[in-house]
Amino acid sequence: MLIAQLNNQDPLSPMEGTEFASQLAQFTSVEQLLSLNKTLSGQSEVFTMLAETMGESLLAQGDMLFLLADSLNRSAATSLIGMSVDVPGNLVPWNGDTTAPMAVELDAPAATLLVTLRDENGEAVQTFTLEGVEAGRHELIWDGLDSEGNPLPEGVYTFEVQAFDEAGSLVGAMPLMHGTVDRVSFGPDGVRVWVNGQAVPYAEIRSIGASGETTVGQTENTESAAERG
Repeated sequence: MLIAQLNNQDPLSPMEGTEFASQLAQFTSVEQLLSLNKTLSGQSEVFTMLAETMGESLLAQGDMLFLLADSLNRSAATSLIGMSVDVPGNLVPWNGDTTAPMAVELDAPAATLLVTLRDENGEAVQTFTLEGVEAGRHELIWDGLDSEGNPLPEGVYTFEVQAFDEAGSLVGAMPLMHGTVDRVSFGPDGVRVWVNGQAVPYAEIRSIGASGETTVGQTENTESAAERG
């Protein structure tokens, strides 16, 4: 552009020095802007490639973390085989000899806690009430007797829990069944432990270890254990 300007200007009426300098400055600015635009375009491509690379790297890291966590969960769950645990559920296996443990987890303190045991036909065989039970996990032990004090045959029973506050409103109460982990399964739905014939997500294990020796009509408050292992 500068050369074209010089070739085509009128020699009898040349530009003033200041006007010529001004146009030179304009040419320089345009050239710098073109160079800057080219540089920014190149940087944009570099940033795009970098972002794509970082995105792929983060996805890869996420996959690696998932695989690592899954591997750790599998290892920890497998180590529980043969151990006693408390998990959400309402089954109470009774062998006709020793006591049968179970537990309940309360969301808030309960003025009254009603526990009902039923046989395989759904008939209530034992009911007892506890007063002034604090929030948290409480262990219960059933001695295998019915409401008349008679021993019941061995088998798998179920239990229900209902909790009420001072105003008579329901309090959240989750029944927890006690049992031994006899196997572990792995699938699309995650790691699961099998307790009393039921598959339970590994993350829902509430406690690990032997149940406390309490008697029917009494509870033992224990700290809720979250996923050990």
